[in-house]
Amino acid sequence: MTPAPARSIDQPANCQTLTLTGNMGVILLDGEGRIIAENKRARNMLLTEANFIRLNGMLSAINGYATELKERIDRVLRQQNSVREFILMNSHSDRLPIALTVQCYRYGRAAVAIVIADPNQDYMPDVELLRTLYGLTSAEIRVASALAGCRSIAETAAAQKMALHTVRTHLKSLFQKTGCHRQSELVALLLNTPAQPEILL
Repeated sequence: MTPAPARSIDQPANCQTLTLTGNMGVILLDGEGRIIAENKRARNMLLTEANFIRLNGMLSAINGYATELKERIDRVLRQQNSVREFILMNSHSDRLPIALTVQCYRYGRAAVAIVIADPNQDYMPDVELLRTLYGLTSAEIRVASALAGCRSIAETAAAQKMALHTVRTHLKSLFQKTGCHRQSELVALLLNTPAQPEILL
């Protein structure tokens, strides 16, 4: 489904403020619960159909959460105020749970916003921002992104098809350029670096 033409989003009236972050999936629904727009992260989630699917224009969940998701969406649509509903989805034993917030977001055709935090998804950096702020190379950004996605140095090397010593060299350079001293500091910095906002409606 093609989203509506882009335009600026003003403060929604009488509803929760929606904070858009590059590392969370955001899906906007109309007053009938139909998907009208989604950001890049959410679009990837829908394409993989690992946890969510687009069913007749509606958002649905798999692994036994379809009914609960529909009930939460219907409740927010009925109340039409600042209510927020939360769902914690446990899909696989070897994967971390996915947290959903279903909340009122009334602006234009939008009535409901669904914010999805999936810690199992790879970190998606704002490449241009990282280059501008810290002077990172493409290889350094790939390594940093993998580490921010909870991968170990060995897993990063395998995923990026790099030798271990190459990943460690990039990590040392990342520390020097960002001022970090530990891998945990680097991950925290990346996850808290502002992402380029997407205009959904």
